[in-house]
Amino acid sequence: MQTIMDAIQPYVATIVQALVGLLVLVVLAGIAQLKKKVLAFLESRTSAAQRETLHKLAAEAYAYVERQYAGAGEAKLNAAVQYVLDRLELKKWGIDTDDVTAAIEKAWSELDGKNRGGSNG
Repeated sequence: MQTIMDAIQPYVATIVQALVGLLVLVVLAGIAQLKKKVLAFLESRTSAAQRETLHKLAAEAYAYVERQYAGAGEAKLNAAVQYVLDRLELKKWGIDTDDVTAAIEKAWSELDGKNRGGSNG
């Protein structure tokens, strides 16, 4: 009985490897399809030009609130978000307040990092 098991073991190992390889292939194909769907969703939601405009306005909003509002915090961020929303009527684009807030926070961190780096150097 042991000799039979020893004889078929390489075949069983080959079959298992082939099945694992097939499973990995199916998973990778599924991930590729999911990626296509996610990219299509993002592209349908906003265009590249809209995103670029949003990020430029976020940087502008950052500069505006830095000059107009003392201190920091939620009120300053809300003023920046409102500034962007007032400028573009972004709701027609399908961009909500969370998207604007994220863009402003990104611009804020980038510009604040540049400002701190420039003043220390």
